[in-house]
Amino acid sequence: MASVFFNKLGTRMWAVLIIVVGIASLASESIAQVGDAQTLPLGPLYVQTTSGRHDFKVELAVTPQQRAIGLMYRTHMGADRGMLFANGVERETGFWMKNTYIPLDIIFIHRDGRIANIAADTIPLSLESVRSAGPVFAILELNAGTSALIGLKPGDMVHHQLFGNFAANE
Repeated sequence: MASVFFNKLGTRMWAVLIIVVGIASLASESIAQVGDAQTLPLGPLYVQTTSGRHDFKVELAVTPQQRAIGLMYRTHMGADRGMLFANGVERETGFWMKNTYIPLDIIFIHRDGRIANIAADTIPLSLESVRSAGPVFAILELNAGTSALIGLKPGDMVHHQLFGNFAANE
């Protein structure tokens, strides 16, 4: 008798669990479809150019979902803000501006923090692919025009804990 009760209870619990997981899955898909912008914790980053050191606070996108959403659906980003995308390995990378309302400079970065190439002044909402010039480890997105303003160019260094070249006391 007790085993019949627990078998029925177990079946009911599995059914409830499946329903809850299904609802959660649909809810997360609908959030992505409606376009709620994600916000991730901010951390320090700086770039060193011939004009000096330039400090930013960046969100770090690490998971596939975080990287897929990126800065989509945002209408504003502070002048000293950005988003750093971590590939996890060096690979050729492409971005588009679908659902991205802010014009951006997209900076492609090698594993050591050295800038490979820059796609400046990307066009909001464009479906055209913006590609790295070869394999890169990470991508930094800043407001459009920032690269020109600070004199950022390929070969300059990005300093962040992701590259192992940023000390906590800097």
